[in-house]
Amino acid sequence: MRVSLKWLQDYVDVTVSAEELGRLLTMAGIEVDAIHPVGEAWNHVWTARIDGLSRHPNADRLQLVDAFYGGDRRIQVVTGATNISVGDIVPVGLVGTRYRDSHVTPPAERILQPTVMRGIPSEAMVMSGFELGLNDDHSGILILPRETRVGIPLSEALGDTVIELDLKGRPDGLSMIGVAREVAALTNQTIRFPVGDITPSRGRRSDEPLGVTVDDPTLCPRFVSVLLKDVKIGPSPAWMQERLQAAGIRAINNVVDITNFVMIEWGQPLHAFDYDHVPAGHLVARAAKPGEVLQTLAAEREAVTLNPDMVVVAGHPDHGGHPYSLAGIIGGASTEISDTSTSILLEAANWKQSNVRRTARALLPRPTDASRRFERGVPQDHALPAALRAARLMVDLAGATMVGDAIDAWPGHATRSPIKMPLSECTRLLGITYAPDAVASVFTRLGFSFSVDGDGSDTVFTVEAPVWRLDIEQAAD
Repeated sequence: MRVSLKWLQDYVDVTVSAEELGRLLTMAGIEVDAIHPVGEAWNHVWTARIDGLSRHPNADRLQLVDAFYGGDRRIQVVTGATNISVGDIVPVGLVGTRYRDSHVTPPAERILQPTVMRGIPSEAMVMSGFELGLNDDHSGILILPRETRVGIPLSEALGDTVIELDLKGRPDGLSMIGVAREVAALTNQTIRFPVGDITPSRGRRSDEPLGVTVDDPTLCPRFVSVLLKDVKIGPSPAWMQERLQAAGIRAINNVVDITNFVMIEWGQPLHAFDYDHVPAGHLVARAAKPGEVLQTLAAEREAVTLNPDMVVVAGHPDHGGHPYSLAGIIGGASTEISDTSTSILLEAANWKQSNVRRTARALLPRPTDASRRFERGVPQDHALPAALRAARLMVDLAGATMVGDAIDAWPGHATRSPIKMPLSECTRLLGITYAPDAVASVFTRLGFSFSVDGDGSDTVFTVEAPVWRLDIEQAAD
């Protein structure tokens, strides 16, 4: 799990250095693999405002950029980019800038040198996310948020520190909120949950059906579905792309990026279906049929043959019942979101860990981000807040209309038994004697509910682990 400190601070105040935070997390049982700053190579890159654009006098496909980057600093740049406008804030690399060159295969690192392009000198470049090493998008210049200060080093505007965590025993750490909870407990801070409150823009009409059927609650304990219409597909905002890039995920478009963003934020994988390709708007969670075939969204667009030990999300039997996705693993091509999609059916479901693990290993060369989380365990309680958070972002960032309330099918509601933990057992396992009040304080900070019987060394805690701590099963945990 790659944790961006800039992103983490959306949820909790980080009051210690990255190195000290890494030490605290390691002492708490979350191993830190690496800490590295983002933007170390941007020594000669500044934020600049485009004050003028004009055609190159000797080349139809080039234009001249009048870029202002603070004080009395102004520079002319020759570019072939077409996605920029006057007033845009962009990164400008000066001579000496290290950048990735996408015009060769494989891409190579270059150092910017003064040049003459069709008779016009150019001693700088307006830069794409690919050239900066931020993402894989070299189709146009990286447009920075309008509120970005002009004339500051790009490392100040976009710089970050990423902590890489090894979370073998802590599935709750596969989310920003999970890490924020731990940081809040370790540093006595208060966690801030993201805004997910949303009310439907209008009710559903008779021509906007929506339904969910769960055939086997042991395979799919919970399934939340939300209908969003009037969606406008486009690029996601720079702040979201930056966060996804820091997490190691390539930005695609606002809808896909929102589902990935919420997956990293909540640890709850989501999937978006094109509603217009789901007859009757009805999704069914069921076992696959023998020999059933699904063309997946994997890079190879491979068609996989299924068997009844696998689980799919499919259409209603009255409308063919074709499989649309491999449950908890990857979507299918038939309901893929395209640039022309305007109606989205959003899924936030919970799937049986062992089934996802077995199916992913049988059909794919490597786990997906979704299957990796479901294999480790995702709290059932996160499905609805994650779905509503994604809906809120689609309304805000994709112009969507939420149609009707979310459908929440929760036939496999999980319950957990309280755990008895004598204080003497804590002393035996840790080799250190703690006062009852100190243990109670730790439980409180970690979100555990508990009651206390006895006193002193005879104290016994009856503990209920929070819903997100699926790793807690016995007193030793």
